[in-house]
Amino acid sequence: MKIFFLHLVPRKSSKPNGIKCSACYNVHDISCDPVLLTCTGTETKCVEVIGIDNPIFLIFAMGCATETACNLKNISILNNIKIRTYCVEQSGGDPR
Repeated sequence: MKIFFLHLVPRKSSKPNGIKCSACYNVHDISCDPVLLTCTGTETKCVEVIGIDNPIFLIFAMGCATETACNLKNISILNNIKIRTYCVEQSGGDPR
C-alpha cells in the first residue's frame, strides 16, 4: 500500500497592501521604463533583480516581493542564469 501526502501551497492574496513599487523588465540592459505596481498580500518590499548568464545575456527587473525574495544572492534559475536581488525604497507615486 502506498501513501501519498499532498502539500498544498496557500493561495497568494490579491488584496492590495498599500505598498507601491516601480515595475519593469529588460533582457538587454540594467535599466527599463517602469510603471507603478500596487503590491498585494505579503509582498511588502520593492525589489530589483539582476541576472547574468554570461557577459552577453543580462536580465534586469523591478517589482514587488516578499522580504525573503528580495534578499537572494547568487541563485541559479532557468538555464543556469545567476540572479541577485536587492530591496529598494518603495515608490513615492511617480515610477521614474
